[in-house]
Amino acid sequence: MDEEGPILSQTDEAMIRAKCGTGPARNSGIQFNGGALVCSNGRRVDDPEVRALAARIDSRVKAHLDRVMRRPEVKAALNGEVDARVRAALRQTDAELAKVDGAVARAVAAAAVAERHAGLAAAHFGPAERARLRAELGRVHAEIDAIDFEAIGRDLEAALDGARRSRESH
Repeated sequence: MDEEGPILSQTDEAMIRAKCGTGPARNSGIQFNGGALVCSNGRRVDDPEVRALAARIDSRVKAHLDRVMRRPEVKAALNGEVDARVRAALRQTDAELAKVDGAVARAVAAAAVAERHAGLAAAHFGPAERARLRAELGRVHAEIDAIDFEAIGRDLEAALDGARRSRESH
């Protein structure tokens, strides 16, 4: 598990195998429930030896958790440094979205120019082709109008706030 050793020692694993009646394969699917051992084969064992084993394992798990919580990267995540990095990434995303918004604005302006020159197209295209081009231009306008970059930014901010609240509640 880490520098302190595994949560289950070889002796613990041997005891679990003996209590559960399983072979030498690694103990998977076992649980402790209220101090009782619930084996992967469905057997439930509740005796003083198993309760003592459960207490030892619980103590090792708590010690491991304490060591993990003292790690610098975990402390950084808990004290908001990760949030700050996420917010910086969101600001970068907002800047990129602003660039996209500018590109969309330029595309809209180009579409407007194209509309102004539709009369020129009439000289070169028949009525059916002009109708198809107008329909396509309408679809382009609809797609551009459907992009709500402010809503995207609000959704990202809400997701970040939700993640922060979730982290703070744990």
